[in-house]
Amino acid sequence: MRRREFMAKSAAVSILGLLSPLRRAAAQTGTGGAHDLRWPDLGSDWTDGLPLANGQLGAMVWMRGSAAVISLDRSDVWDLRPIPEFQEPGFTYAHLSTLRDAGNTAEIGRLFEAPFQTPGRGKLPLGRITLGLAGGDIRESALDLDQATASLELSDSTRLTVWIAAQDDVGVLHVKGPAAVRLALRARVTSPDFGLEPDLSRHKTSLLDYGGPEDLGYEPTSDLSGKGVSGYASGRASDCFAVLARSLVLSPNEAALVWTIATAPDRKLAAAKAHRLLRRLDANRLSLLRAHHEAWWRTFWSRTGVQTGEPELDRRWRLSTYHMGAAARGGAPPVPLQAPWTWDSGRLPAWKGDYHHDLNTQMTYWAAYTGNRPDISRNLTDWLWSTRGAAQEFAQRFFGVPGIAVPGTTDVLGRPLGGWAAYSFFPTASAWLLQHFDLHWRYFGDDAFLRERAYPYAQGVTQFLRGMLRPRAGREGLFLPANISPEINDNTLRSWFEEWTNFDLALVRYAFTTAARMADMLGRADDAHQHRATLSLLPAFSLDADGGFALAPGAPLAKSHRHFSHLIAFYPLRLLDPLTDPWAKRALDASLARLDRLGTQAWMGYSFAWLACLNAVAGHPREARQALAKYEQGFSGRNGFHTNGDRSGSKITGFPFSLFTLEGGQAACAAVQDMLLQSTSDQLRLFPALGDEHEASFRSLRGAPGLDVSASLRDGRVTTLSLKSTRPLEVQVSGPGMPKRTLIVQPGGERRFSVL
Repeated sequence: MRRREFMAKSAAVSILGLLSPLRRAAAQTGTGGAHDLRWPDLGSDWTDGLPLANGQLGAMVWMRGSAAVISLDRSDVWDLRPIPEFQEPGFTYAHLSTLRDAGNTAEIGRLFEAPFQTPGRGKLPLGRITLGLAGGDIRESALDLDQATASLELSDSTRLTVWIAAQDDVGVLHVKGPAAVRLALRARVTSPDFGLEPDLSRHKTSLLDYGGPEDLGYEPTSDLSGKGVSGYASGRASDCFAVLARSLVLSPNEAALVWTIATAPDRKLAAAKAHRLLRRLDANRLSLLRAHHEAWWRTFWSRTGVQTGEPELDRRWRLSTYHMGAAARGGAPPVPLQAPWTWDSGRLPAWKGDYHHDLNTQMTYWAAYTGNRPDISRNLTDWLWSTRGAAQEFAQRFFGVPGIAVPGTTDVLGRPLGGWAAYSFFPTASAWLLQHFDLHWRYFGDDAFLRERAYPYAQGVTQFLRGMLRPRAGREGLFLPANISPEINDNTLRSWFEEWTNFDLALVRYAFTTAARMADMLGRADDAHQHRATLSLLPAFSLDADGGFALAPGAPLAKSHRHFSHLIAFYPLRLLDPLTDPWAKRALDASLARLDRLGTQAWMGYSFAWLACLNAVAGHPREARQALAKYEQGFSGRNGFHTNGDRSGSKITGFPFSLFTLEGGQAACAAVQDMLLQSTSDQLRLFPALGDEHEASFRSLRGAPGLDVSASLRDGRVTTLSLKSTRPLEVQVSGPGMPKRTLIVQPGGERRFSVL
């Protein structure tokens, strides 16, 4: 991710008033679920609040100054105005290459980068509901993860519960107690400063300050408030939205506030949609919505379970699993940087709240596969499939070749947004995104998904890459015009490498390897031969003097850096298996040793989570746990959100800021799962990186052959193993204290195996 725009200024961000890691951990153990969030107060920053969502609508319950508020969000509300610079004839990869060769950084900045720094063309904040109670009124706040419900208990015993219906575009504030009716009737929707005059005297606070809502140039908001309702409508051109709340008095001591956010081509239509939805809600309908909501979350949590024997690991798995269950749903857009919890600081969101495809999008979904969440995986692949037209247009318009090319930064329609040019317009982003089609097919998919989605997407990606690969005079093999390794050398001309980087090489190798494997499965021998012919023209990975992975030939990793882009072949692509390949084992161990020597001063929170994943596949239990412990110590907010910078005051890294994005926690969750179960197309490794001293178990994690796997570990050996499959499978199973065995699994119910 482009943490780069603020690196030089991040040390000035205050971390005063934050709870220490130990106090946070103690505060987050509730009397309900073992890892419910429970505090005697309410978070005083929007990133520290109680998060709720259903994939489409999002809400954060927190204290703003002296008032409790519910920040509101909807996943598909974006400013989608066109970018004039991207309509210019010079907006091409060829012209970018010419400017790079000429050292013309000014024109690169104007045409490719500056548009990202302007207001608009990104996710929009949508305001908040002010509850009309002071912080001193709150006796306790909590988030029940099982039921996805936030609650506040007031000093007069009034109880407020907030939830977003799991399957309807409705949020609910339910109030019961002496102050119920008063609180519900006084609650008001507050709009961001859409339509106000910009404050020309206000200076940007950092390179991540893209202005406020008033800088978007919108018309003044339309006030929708009236008897029993509060809200507004706004937007521009054909992208309008309405935010509306309605109060319901249910009894003298019980009331509710229901809200929704509706979109439409104009404000009146959006307002009408919102009114229609809320008018149909009454006590009976709310009761039915609540029953459906609880049933949905019961089903969600019943699907799988994890107990590692370490409370912090269990807590991470549960919090991050909840975050993705709330953020990613079928039919909704995929999860952007801040998920459905957009920036609520009075300014437009950092990094535009967009999709960054040089790490963040991919990492956000790592845990979905072993975590056995096909619905979450489809949330991403469905969007990639639906936006492939934009990717095809970008390939032809920008690169001048056919196929599928996804920009490095995009809006919700898959269109380019710009930013640092090397990482916003690199040609291998779609190869990394292809992995999610591959993983969905291997873990969950059937022949129809392979035939109708996964392989056609792979064909589009490889067609594009084949068009980009070129021979070089006097050299053997094929080459890209230029290479990158995010985000090495930041935003300088040295961001581009003339030789293959291990990052780009791994992605191109992965794309053609995957396409060949898919073609084999579909009986398309000619296709498979063509893919492997391209593979044969690619070089080997480059090594440094220690035998570890370099950035590129002659370019070892020379200093601490947040993005382990040169190691992508090991994780997440898994092109190399250090547990079966001695060469890969030596290379990964040497690479990890170099990371250790260079230190963590330039790392982000997600770096520690990624390190845990790398150590898990290397078979290093102690190092994986240590990396996750550092992550929790410095980079986890009190609600479990990834904060990028070190907010603990421990100087784990040189960046003491707190800027929420979701991907770090999801990578940490993936690491926990990788410590419990790793798999290939014909192998299952049970507890490969947990440590033999643990007592642990997991239920219905997913193996790549398409198996539901349940197992337990006790006294240094695997004691139980159950497998379930929808098709006949032969799989080799290994684990602590058990001989390696080949098991045959038939479709049907769960089968329990003896592990002696």
